[in-house]
Amino acid sequence: MKNDLTVLFLTINKVPWMKFHNEKLLEAIGNHPLITISREPMDLPGIQLRQTEEQSHDNIYRQMLRGAKIATTDYIAMAEDDMLMSKDHFELRPPLDTFGYNWNRWVMFTWGEPIYSFKRRYCNGCSILPRLEMIDALEERYAKWKDGIPHLLAGELGYAKMEKSLGVKIRKSTALYSKTPVVQIQHIYGTPGYGRANPDPTRDTMDLEARKTRRRHGMIRAYEIPYWGRSEELVKHFR
Repeated sequence: MKNDLTVLFLTINKVPWMKFHNEKLLEAIGNHPLITISREPMDLPGIQLRQTEEQSHDNIYRQMLRGAKIATTDYIAMAEDDMLMSKDHFELRPPLDTFGYNWNRWVMFTWGEPIYSFKRRYCNGCSILPRLEMIDALEERYAKWKDGIPHLLAGELGYAKMEKSLGVKIRKSTALYSKTPVVQIQHIYGTPGYGRANPDPTRDTMDLEARKTRRRHGMIRAYEIPYWGRSEELVKHFR
């Protein structure tokens, strides 16, 4: 396959397994060009940029736009510091007018019993995005929301519900499936948020930090998955 994809890696250097993660990332991306946007300098090849903005979902999309404008390939593959991928993930390609999301995604929490769970949904950290369509979509969002995208509306590109709420063009999106699963780690270092516009304080905590550990497992669960092995062993790299 021609080299038509750039990997855009975003991190604010908080998670504890950066060395392990970066080794796995470099194994997976092979010869694909890499752009890293981080808080701290990193020992990685490719283009290195710094970000100093406050941690927020809005900032994620601003950095995505920044990186997409620097890249020159047809596609951007997003990489985040809590996602593990293998080579075949980076072989996925949606049409050039469609945002692709790898749905072969297993989530593992870093609290409680270490167990993988499968839940079908779009996730920015395992997306394959046509670069020009990505730039167009993000520029449209920021032209309309000049002061920044509100937390509750900062959803994935091609997520029709969010784009309708933002008042922007509804873009095409599709689910993709790699042969090897990707793994997303749920942890306490992420950007907090309520997750819904009107949470019920009588039924749930309003403490944003406490809410970080209140996520639910998907209905399909496993102690071991192909390539990544036992959950109890993999989670040790994060601690």
